[in-house]
Amino acid sequence: MFFEKALLRLALCLLIAGCGVPSVTVRPHSWDDPFWDSKNYSRKEPNSIIVTNTDINRPYKEVAIIQTTGRPKDEKEAFRLMRKQLATLGVDAVIKVRIMENRNYEGVVVLFD
Repeated sequence: MFFEKALLRLALCLLIAGCGVPSVTVRPHSWDDPFWDSKNYSRKEPNSIIVTNTDINRPYKEVAIIQTTGRPKDEKEAFRLMRKQLATLGVDAVIKVRIMENRNYEGVVVLFD
């Protein structure tokens, strides 16, 4: 009985505080885009992916929105999570990254032309 109450308190604390393990979700602009065919993915090294708060001065195609969940502790952690996830998809960059009211981060996923 004690264990159940302690577990319930912990679950309630996590729910109220919005705690959780930071992670990311990627939402494609269109599943019809040929890029999202899994045969087109070309894995990259995470550090090769550009992540920036600004726009970039080169031609690109927007393919998705990426968003952190679980409130990363800072921008550095958010950028690391984004790079790690996007490396598996072979994208080139995340631009226009901003911090949202809920302390998560959101950016635009792009491929260079």
